Amino acid sequence: MLLFKQAGVIRVDTLGEMIDVAALLSTQPLPKGKRVAVITYAGGIGVLLSDYLNDLGLELAELEESTKKSLRTFLPKEASVINPIDMIASATPDHYYMATKAVLGDENVDSLIAVFIPPMLIEPERVEEAIVQAISETGKSKPVLLVIRTSKGLTGVTKIGEIELPTYPFPEQAAKALYHAVAYSDWLKKPSGKEIFVKGSKDEVAAVVSEALGRGSGWLSFPEILRILNAYSIPVAKTHFAKSAEEAGNLALEFKDEVALKALVKGILHKSEVGLVKLGIEPANVHSTAKEMEKEIANHGLVLEGFIVQEMVEGMEMLVGINYDEMFGSLVLLGFGGIYAEVFKDFSARFTPLTEEDLEEMLVSLKGYRMLTGYRGAKYDTESLKNIVRNIAQLAFDFPEIAELDLNPVIVQEEGAKVVDARIRVAKVKPPIPISAKRAYYNEFKII
Repeated sequence: MLLFKQAGVIRVDTLGEMIDVAALLSTQPLPKGKRVAVITYAGGIGVLLSDYLNDLGLELAELEESTKKSLRTFLPKEASVINPIDMIASATPDHYYMATKAVLGDENVDSLIAVFIPPMLIEPERVEEAIVQAISETGKSKPVLLVIRTSKGLTGVTKIGEIELPTYPFPEQAAKALYHAVAYSDWLKKPSGKEIFVKGSKDEVAAVVSEALGRGSGWLSFPEILRILNAYSIPVAKTHFAKSAEEAGNLALEFKDEVALKALVKGILHKSEVGLVKLGIEPANVHSTAKEMEKEIANHGLVLEGFIVQEMVEGMEMLVGINYDEMFGSLVLLGFGGIYAEVFKDFSARFTPLTEEDLEEMLVSLKGYRMLTGYRGAKYDTESLKNIVRNIAQLAFDFPEIAELDLNPVIVQEEGAKVVDARIRVAKVKPPIPISAKRAYYNEFKII
């Protein structure tokens, strides 16, 4: 859903809704805003439609006094000239003509929905003709939607002369179609945003990726992962790689405080799930702990590739990632991480190239966003987190061969953020048409 929103794709839930939207977009100009006027001869329908428009985030237009005075000149005193305009049951095609003309001339109105449920004595075609005549005479480029019940009972397009009107059997269909048109209009008017550009050591990453692809697609070794992260200035917790328990014990002595010890085992990506992570170990005890892990790994018939000795880092656990999709290209992900990443699934994703506006939306759209910004006194360095996302977004854009990347967790502290664990998979890919091409295309559009 968020990816469609970023790309300007209108997402609907049903085939009928798709037809409703297509009928509007193919016949009407796009609305300038979300202020809607409703004309009807039945007050109940007007109230229900108004409530539904509000639920969708659209607004009932506040009519100008001059418009209300104009309506009063031909409507009976029992009628309501406050939006939604209830012309009462005695309304005629002439009333629809004059009301449409008055409302379309109102500067506070961005679009109009006219509702007519045909009574026995008035043919719907006469109302359609009256509304079309009013549109033709005003010359206003505002979308007009007609809700009218016919024997067909389907969404359609009424064409009279050169003017076409989308017609809907139920008010809710017209309102939902208009909601999508307003959202699409807002997207077209939205500035492209400031594109993120970070300079990384592309040659270093290219060397790692090329060498890995030479072996065939697959997961990178931990030393290769560190080379890539360092090349794009992605901060990693102080980390040492050791090939044996003895080497791990020696390297641990360089730390003053407790450390984390992680065993790297071939074919195991989630180390914590199989007991390959030990936390809060005194440096002097790392050697013996690593030996115990070595024995346990051998007893299970697994292949030990080495150990990671790492500083202990505390803070909010986040996830930053890359996922290459054959249709969409490289996607950047941001969410809450750690062992709960796949449980809560609180994350957002965007296409690359990423803009600063995209990045801000990714962060604030998280359900747990408040936890990062001062909830119960805890406040974390979101700017440092965003810097990591910026660098990862650039890496994703530069190297679509990075099919999958998980920085999980990224520990965000009161000051700073550091990557604690990472995995990267490379693969040969066929780059898709870049999403940025939409800008060149949609610049040709003008919002009327």
